Amino acid sequence: MYPLDTVTIHQFRGLQDLELKDLGQINLLVGMNNCGKTSVLEALLLYANPLDIKTWLTLSRLREGALRLPSSRFESLQWLFPKQPQILEAESIPTGIKISSQGASAIKEIAINYQDREEIRFFVKPEPVTPEDVFEEYEKEFQETSSRLELDIEITQNPKSPNLKGMIPVGVERKIIFEGTGKASIFPELKKEWKKLSLPIAIITPESHRSNFGQLRLLSKASFENFKFDVIQLLKIMDDDIEDLEILINPQTVSHQASIYIQHKKLGLTPLNTFGDGVRRLLHIALQLPRAKDGILLIDELESTIHTEALEESFQYQRIVQILHQLRADFLQECNVYFGGGTLLALMYGEYRQSQNIDFLCSDRQGYRQLREAIFTQQYAALFKNTEGLSFPREIRADRYGVRFPIMIDDVNIRLEIVSEGRIELDDPDTLEWCPVPSLSLIDRAAEKLLANSDRWMDSSVLSRDLIDLAILAYHGDLPDRSFIKAEAAYPVREPLKRAIAAFRELADGGDRYYQALQIQNPTQIREGLEQLSRVR
Repeated sequence: MYPLDTVTIHQFRGLQDLELKDLGQINLLVGMNNCGKTSVLEALLLYANPLDIKTWLTLSRLREGALRLPSSRFESLQWLFPKQPQILEAESIPTGIKISSQGASAIKEIAINYQDREEIRFFVKPEPVTPEDVFEEYEKEFQETSSRLELDIEITQNPKSPNLKGMIPVGVERKIIFEGTGKASIFPELKKEWKKLSLPIAIITPESHRSNFGQLRLLSKASFENFKFDVIQLLKIMDDDIEDLEILINPQTVSHQASIYIQHKKLGLTPLNTFGDGVRRLLHIALQLPRAKDGILLIDELESTIHTEALEESFQYQRIVQILHQLRADFLQECNVYFGGGTLLALMYGEYRQSQNIDFLCSDRQGYRQLREAIFTQQYAALFKNTEGLSFPREIRADRYGVRFPIMIDDVNIRLEIVSEGRIELDDPDTLEWCPVPSLSLIDRAAEKLLANSDRWMDSSVLSRDLIDLAILAYHGDLPDRSFIKAEAAYPVREPLKRAIAAFRELADGGDRYYQALQIQNPTQIREGLEQLSRVR
């Protein structure tokens, strides 16, 4: 269960009765300009933490960006609420904010209304007099106007939320008051346990990466919490020559303002602001990820950060994961059929290369027989619990070597194959949190790749993908000795591995053609993994 499986925005800005159903790990909102996509993100930001004053202040300025137009805070807050139509004949609409959801979130529904209050205070102040008027008394009447905005917030808790374990779900009512002086307060004050109502969330806007101070704080937090290395690895996807990030004050200037510098292999120490918006915004996304852990990351105008060609690869893996979710996992488990191959590794290790196939393996003769019989009588119904969004160009082909068929999804062809594994006996499968089907164990994942490399390392059409996959396993420390022992019980794998590494290193372009063909964005991991593989004895 995700924090939000379904969200209904009953009323927020110009949105009314908008339902977002069947939300997954990654969700895209696509539409024309000014159709409300940003409003949806704002509604989710508010829903995640409606009792946080900072959230309200962020929302009030979110659309102003770097320009900081001098709009009134009150006016900005008021425009979060639906407005009555100006046409007299038009049907009136409620003016409050109302959002509800289903999922693991501690909040089930919020309802918010606001009131404008203005106070006028009259007082008399003595007026300065001249010496000539010393015997006369002068007084002048003054008036002082103060305004404030009151938000009345009602929260309905979700009794099924794991965040509220041990708490008795009750309704929560609070009032947030924004004074004209800039002061803001909440009544009654929140107890510490009410923090469990909030959902971790971060939002990326087209302008948010331009705040130097904000970036400095986020990078400092990354350094203190030991995830700066991960941030750098993400940046390497866009520019493999990026080596490090530093917060420095340029000694050649009189300014005492610190800035972020990138240690670049070709350019040396270079200010972040000299790089393009793509690198700067990707850095901002990477730095915001920890804030959204176990929660939601909202990105407005994603396409302005990552080129559409790069997005296509991620969409390809999303299609594969969707297909996995539609398979009959219980039947595959019953037949001892396990997900494996390069696609499994790509999904496990950050989608480091392209893979368009879904591979399963079965070493259980009885299980493979059961699988074949079910396919013979039921065809696709034997494997899929539902086929929504999928089409199948032909019938399933099955023989003693395996089961094969193509799947069309979003006009993209993906091949699924179940291989009858006769070389080694597979261990009990792993259960991966993100994967809905049984998957090869760590030992078998590596053993199968060692065997595959032995079979086809001399075939240039394979693009050394098995060697590259083994390099990734070595880079992440997931190449156990037991995998070598298990694979070599079938046939030799160590000597073919050494020859494959030597052949790869002799490539005139250093493997760049293979990296490009497999859409590998970070060859550094592969090179370091190959170095570790070369030490295998």
